[in-house]
Amino acid sequence: MTLREEFVLLSFLLSIADENDHDKIVYIYEQFHDVMIRYAKRKLYMARAFDYANRAEDVVQNAFVRMIKYIHAIDFSGSERELRNYILSVVSNEVIRELKDEEYHTNIDDFINVASEESFVNDFLIHE
Repeated sequence: MTLREEFVLLSFLLSIADENDHDKIVYIYEQFHDVMIRYAKRKLYMARAFDYANRAEDVVQNAFVRMIKYIHAIDFSGSERELRNYILSVVSNEVIRELKDEEYHTNIDDFINVASEESFVNDFLIHE
C-alpha cells in the first residue's frame, strides 16, 4: 500500500468515526495496520484464496470499519498484547466473511452455468 493509499484509507476511517474517537483510530492504525495486513494475507494464503494479497487490504479495511462501529467497546486500558489479539480476532472474522462471500459467489456461478444448459432452460421456457 502506498503512502497516498494509506492516507486515503485513514482519512476515510476518520470521516466515518465520531470526532471523540479519532485518537483511538489513529493509534490502532499506526500501531497495528501492518500487522493486520500481514495476518490477513497469511490467513487468506493458507485458505488458498485467489488474489490473497489484494483481498487482505479489503479485509483490513472492513475490519477497521467494524471496529469503528464498536469502538466504544474496545478496551484500551489493558495491555498492548490484549489489544493486538482483539484486533487480530476482528481481522480473522473478516477473513471468514470474505471466504464465505467467495463461496457464495462461486455457488452462484455454478448455478448460472447449470442454468445456461439448454435442457435446464427449456424446462422453464413458457411456450405460447
